[in-house]
Amino acid sequence: MDIVVLDGYTLNPGDLSWKDLKSLGTLTVYDKTAADSIFERAKEAEIVLTNKTVLTREIIETLPKLRYIGVLATGYNTVDIDAARERGIPVCNIPDTAPTALLSWFLPSFWRWRCKPPPTMPTSKPAAGAGASTFATAWLRLRN
Repeated sequence: MDIVVLDGYTLNPGDLSWKDLKSLGTLTVYDKTAADSIFERAKEAEIVLTNKTVLTREIIETLPKLRYIGVLATGYNTVDIDAARERGIPVCNIPDTAPTALLSWFLPSFWRWRCKPPPTMPTSKPAAGAGASTFATAWLRLRN
């Protein structure tokens, strides 16, 4: 079975092994694939795996041996689902791509964005008066 990964670098920039996938057949991994190279690279493939490389109707219709499309991401907007369905080709994705890691990145980024003071707000000196508290001083305390 011929397996082609069209844009392996997005999933594996070199820190993971493709060994388990190799055990399923003949594996060819491309770091990136331009639109005009998809046919040439995948024409013999029964399985095509993609992340960002778009598989249009035209491409899907020209790959005679294609039996399965795997999207190495949570979505599947890079694949013409209707064209695949018409040919009886299943399209699968990864519905829970590291949700904990995503939240670990998103929440601090969100709060950093949310708590950023407006550009006109003074941030270099606290409010006048002993113990005075304003949004700016509270934000500075949280930030430090």
